[in-house]
This record gives sequence, C-alpha cells and structure tokens, in this order.
Amino acid sequence: MVHVQNDPLVLIVHPDNPVEDLSYQDVRRIARMDRLYWSQTDGIVLLLPGPTASERKRTLDRVFLMSEQAFKQHWVSVAYQLEVLSLPRPYTECSVAVRIVGSLKFAASVVRASCVDDTVRVVRVDGKLPSDPSYRL
Repeated sequence: MVHVQNDPLVLIVHPDNPVEDLSYQDVRRIARMDRLYWSQTDGIVLLLPGPTASERKRTLDRVFLMSEQAFKQHWVSVAYQLEVLSLPRPYTECSVAVRIVGSLKFAASVVRASCVDDTVRVVRVDGKLPSDPSYRL
C-alpha cells in the first residue's frame, strides 16, 4: 500500500470528458474557480478535499499555494464576487470523489492517485502523469 504522503495527487475527470492534458496553471485556475467551464456551455462541477480529507493539506500546498486560512478567505471572496451558487463540493474520502466524478461528465476532482479506478481518467499536467519525476502535483 502507498503511504498517503507519498501518493501523488491527480486531477480526475469523467472518461467522456475530452480534456486530456492541462497546464499546471489551468489546473490551479480550475481548482480556484478562476475557470468555470470546460467549453462555452459545459460548466465544471468541482469536488475538493474537505477539512478532514487526507489530501487536504497537500492540495492546499501544491495546487492552491495557500494556507488553510488563506484558502477559507479565498472561498469567501469567490462566493461574493462570482455569486457562485455551486461552490466546490467537499469530500472526506477520495472514493466518494471518484464515484461522483465517474458519474458526472463535467465533474473534476483532485484526489490521491491510489484512489483512481477505471470509472475516471487522470488528466496529464503539462503533458506528464504522476509516474514522471517532474510531475507537478
């Protein structure tokens, strides 16, 4: 079994989502809700690690580049500025995120690589998968 701290983070999408590769900056834009759509009509349904999820701190460190306090302030600002009715859904277990992403074509989530199954697809980041030593997540 892979130790949680050594288990790479991955961005997962539904297998029918046409997105296969994103830049690290695009991953950050999606996670921060600076990018809300896959295309002109297809909104992103985002799931992020909740406060008790094992991925939480590493997601804040590697994707958001924020502390917990800054993260909370960011979401208050996003909700106010965008009047977003559908803020990211928090998850406590990555298996829940995988199940939801696997059932919603336009969903995406950051999870531990060991949680991935064949119901979802891992998006390459800057052309790389977690097995590449220079993978950024």
